[in-house]
Amino acid sequence: MTHVVVAVVTGFGPFGDRHSHVNPSWEAVKALPDTITVADGECVVKVYKFELPVEYGAVQRLAPELHARHRPDIVFHCGVGKSHMYCLESVAHSKGYVRPDNIGCTGSNDCDADTLTVDVDLLQALTHDLNATNPPDPVVISDDAGRFLCEFTLFQSLNLARRSRRPLSLFFHVPPGHVEASTELIKRSLVYLARHAYGASGAFAVEGLVGRGAPNPINWPTAPSLSLRLAVVPVTGTGSN
Repeated sequence: MTHVVVAVVTGFGPFGDRHSHVNPSWEAVKALPDTITVADGECVVKVYKFELPVEYGAVQRLAPELHARHRPDIVFHCGVGKSHMYCLESVAHSKGYVRPDNIGCTGSNDCDADTLTVDVDLLQALTHDLNATNPPDPVVISDDAGRFLCEFTLFQSLNLARRSRRPLSLFFHVPPGHVEASTELIKRSLVYLARHAYGASGAFAVEGLVGRGAPNPINWPTAPSLSLRLAVVPVTGTGSN
């Protein structure tokens, strides 16, 4: 039986001088196929792609709409980073969004949690899998998403996910260049998550992967030599959007 995995994948629109820039994150996302068949045919990933405006209020409004409309198993947000590396973000904060967005507004959250995290075993395993493809820039785990729209968006999705224990929500910072390589890494990430997050019953096993301190029920396949201490790196301000 072929299972259908629903993935919502987002990139950001231009920011700053919106008339002369494109955002590499959206360029990478929009090039994704609408469906991705996992090689052994065990599941098909249905991909819904969206360009998010660089506006706190719009993200706060659109995030729950996307979750409710598509009932995704995976939400995979993308933004452009400043550094020459790919970053899987591990934490999002509730407060501190003082950098103005494209319309001059700052961000605020009404939430009882100061921080929300992504399961580090998942990130460690996915990082190892992506680096095995020899990407043009290394893939690392970051604990500083930049306190701008990227981190704000991840916080919105993690907060929505913890209420219903789904979907599996991640944020991926891509470097300004290598758009085609970024598309391939996003695609590989979706395939990896679809393949390894499905339980034997066919239910998408995301319980415990979001929130604070919840146990991880999935034995994410990762290399024994991969050290958590080495995998998580402090990358100051990875997010540009």
